[in-house]
Amino acid sequence: MLSILFFSSFYVVLAQENLSIHLLNVPESISANTHFTLFFEVESTNPLVDSVYTRLIIPDGWQTLIARNPQQTIRHLSIKYIYTLATAPTAPSGNYPVTLCVYHKDMLKVQKTVTIRVKQERKIEVTPIFVPDYVMEGDSLNIEYLIQNKGNNPEKVWIDSPKRKTSQKLDSLTLLPGENIRISKSQKVPVGDGNSWTISPKLCVFMRDSANPVTQILSVQVYSKKNKKNDPYLRFPIEVGMAYSRFSGSNYIAGSYQYDARGRGFLDFKQHHYADFVIHGPDQSNIQFISGYSQYSLAYRYKKNTVVQAGDYSLTFNHLMEFGRFGRGLKIDGDYTRTGFSVFYLQPRFFPDQKATYGGSLTYKFQNKFRVSASYLSKNIFTNKQWAWARFAGVTLQLKTNLLSSETEIALSSAHKKTDFGAFNRFGFHYKKFQLNNNLIYAGKNFLGFYNNSWALVNSVNYHLSKKIYFGIVSNVTRVNPNFDVLVLKTSPYYSSHTAMVSYAFHTQHRIMLSYHQQTKEDRQPQKQFHYRENYTRIGYYINTPTFNLLYDARYGFSENLLQKSDNNPRARSFSNLIQPQIQVFPSCWLSILAEHQHTNKFSKDNQLKNYVFYGGSIRVHLKKYVDASFMYRNSYAPDELVERQSFMDLAVNCTIGNHKLSLTGGRVFVPTYTQTNQNTLFFLLKYTLTLNTPLAKNRNLGHIRGQISGLSESVRKEGILIQLGNRKYVSDANGFFYFNDLVPDKYYLTLDKSSLGTGAVAAIRTPIEVNVSADSTRLITIPLIKSGSIEGSLNFATTTEDEKTKKQIPVILLKIYNDTESYLTKANDKNNFSFKELKPGIWTIKAWFPDNQNQFTIQNPEQSIQIEEGVANKIAFNVLAVQRKIHFSNKSYQVVLQQ
Repeated sequence: MLSILFFSSFYVVLAQENLSIHLLNVPESISANTHFTLFFEVESTNPLVDSVYTRLIIPDGWQTLIARNPQQTIRHLSIKYIYTLATAPTAPSGNYPVTLCVYHKDMLKVQKTVTIRVKQERKIEVTPIFVPDYVMEGDSLNIEYLIQNKGNNPEKVWIDSPKRKTSQKLDSLTLLPGENIRISKSQKVPVGDGNSWTISPKLCVFMRDSANPVTQILSVQVYSKKNKKNDPYLRFPIEVGMAYSRFSGSNYIAGSYQYDARGRGFLDFKQHHYADFVIHGPDQSNIQFISGYSQYSLAYRYKKNTVVQAGDYSLTFNHLMEFGRFGRGLKIDGDYTRTGFSVFYLQPRFFPDQKATYGGSLTYKFQNKFRVSASYLSKNIFTNKQWAWARFAGVTLQLKTNLLSSETEIALSSAHKKTDFGAFNRFGFHYKKFQLNNNLIYAGKNFLGFYNNSWALVNSVNYHLSKKIYFGIVSNVTRVNPNFDVLVLKTSPYYSSHTAMVSYAFHTQHRIMLSYHQQTKEDRQPQKQFHYRENYTRIGYYINTPTFNLLYDARYGFSENLLQKSDNNPRARSFSNLIQPQIQVFPSCWLSILAEHQHTNKFSKDNQLKNYVFYGGSIRVHLKKYVDASFMYRNSYAPDELVERQSFMDLAVNCTIGNHKLSLTGGRVFVPTYTQTNQNTLFFLLKYTLTLNTPLAKNRNLGHIRGQISGLSESVRKEGILIQLGNRKYVSDANGFFYFNDLVPDKYYLTLDKSSLGTGAVAAIRTPIEVNVSADSTRLITIPLIKSGSIEGSLNFATTTEDEKTKKQIPVILLKIYNDTESYLTKANDKNNFSFKELKPGIWTIKAWFPDNQNQFTIQNPEQSIQIEEGVANKIAFNVLAVQRKIHFSNKSYQVVLQQ
């Protein structure tokens, strides 16, 4: 960033000589910790015999590197002066005066002040100074960072590291120019599925008024504490349990016992065959919304491309013919490189107007971007007061590229000698910051598929002006008549909405949205609870932090109640406010509160303005892996929200101890498909589950590891060393031998428990040790142990930098020691001392350097080789010297332009 140089001058004349000063060059802007040159010319109207001399006044902390200031008389009416100045290393941005004073006969004759502008420089640098080579799953990963302010102004920074703990207790830190701080971050390493994987800890440092954080992403290897494939048995996980449920309504009470068994897993060691089954009964279809219905299903998959479903399953064939039908039958799907197919038979269970259903499809793929499918379906349905067969045929086209995706369906139906058609289209286009989406559904009056006499059109356009701001326009007109199963506890109101919005994220955790809406909504139930038209302006504010979330929604506009048919429905001013904060009370507990007020006439059958107040809250507790509980309460909902199942009170408690799980769920719910007099529903479900890892077969092709600890030094003991392979541990015998048998062929990692090694002993090879175990073989491993050495070092600063003022200018120095296989990094402490422990004997290289590009100091002999010997603490020192600046003059002449 360049700044404009402002300068001003004034003259003081104290005698008859009439001296004047002119500035011959003007630097546009300068940076902190740099140097520049000023050219002055002193002129006189008359030659002066006596000596003329000058004095330059500069800001505190600045230095005069060179001054070509001839002490002479003005015989030729002018003298040129050259000054090379260095700004302070941490000079804040702003304007600084530099004044040249001219003396004649020891009297001040004239002076000129020029204002030098130091431009603002903002730079925060994050350097990891301690990163472990590896970490075990479930342990804590501790990383130390050095945060430096390399700018020339104080910076207030925020440290953000999701799911991690910091050593700093404050939410923000203020770093002065040139100041640094050392912090440590702690992260709980999650449990993975493999024996080894990589995690990428991330640290973000935000500066005030800056949306782009300084980000440091590392890569750390994680090793499992359990060998995920160490079990020689092929096991099939199964859950078996019993449940008791009780349901009560205004005039109906029911209770039932049900058994439940389900399992899923591979059936062979090569993982080609996969099975999934559910046995749940007996049937209690009268209380569907707590899974009271029975289910007996079996699914089989071969190599991820052939799937067979038998028994009870949910059929999703395509969008137009059958988009969700639960029943009993058989379905076979195949998905291959170029082709695919699907055939099925289904007897619907919870849609009384439909009986036998069968059909199939064929798919051909043109590379990976385009595919075409032809479909056929036939079903026996009850329509026009009689049963008839409805037959469907259709085609589906799918296209997907980097810029756009499209899915189009066209289907024809024939029933009662009447033919009609349906259409579906989903289109998306995304180019840089622009995004367009379109959804279309159409079904004719005689189209008897999943939709009948329906149409819907949804369009949206979004444009991201920047990372902070985006604009959007959405149009949604929906008048669909879907044929839901009775298990789907919702209705489909007619809906029309047009919205224009703008969103601004002024911080990564804070966002505000402003929008304008025009919408119409009509209830489809026999007794309409709402039918209104409204337009309003909405403002939403969102906060999302690791420990606190907030939603605030305010609306203001006009509404028109259409429940009463009238040519002159009065419009009324309406408004609403909703606030929902959520806070983490402690790490395992979240608390949420809801409060909403609406002032409107859109739900009133007499067109009168009314106040609606809704309130509630929830609490969620998770105590490690043993207890998981949640509770929610809400007093009521707006009528246009009661088009689907809603919970007024909800309780869920899960207790898990080993393979045993006890769960309790219950609450009060609203079910729109029930009669209006039967809405005071209360239910609870108590269930016990036992988890079994049933062995199906034993792997006969197992491998083994035979190893030995070898002491390369006589003082290194070999007995009692703890060797760990995942969750297996072995203590070496008197000769250093250890064994691991019956290992499933895989890649394993051997680690040594450092506490079991003798003082100063380390492995001569890098750990963890990667071991590839093959089937029906024994892998031999030798781990040599040696005595380690160490380094005790210091940084020696020149005596010219010992005063306190200069000490503050000394930049950060990092030290690294490395060889062909290992490297370690550290930073000197406050006493300028550092150390490296447990180094393997051999030749190492140690290097000291400044992580920033400062030019005030230099390190003498910054890279040195050192021989590490067993049990020896080596001493090493680095000398830090102030840079001695030298100016070299040229014999060439240059033309300097005079600026008045």
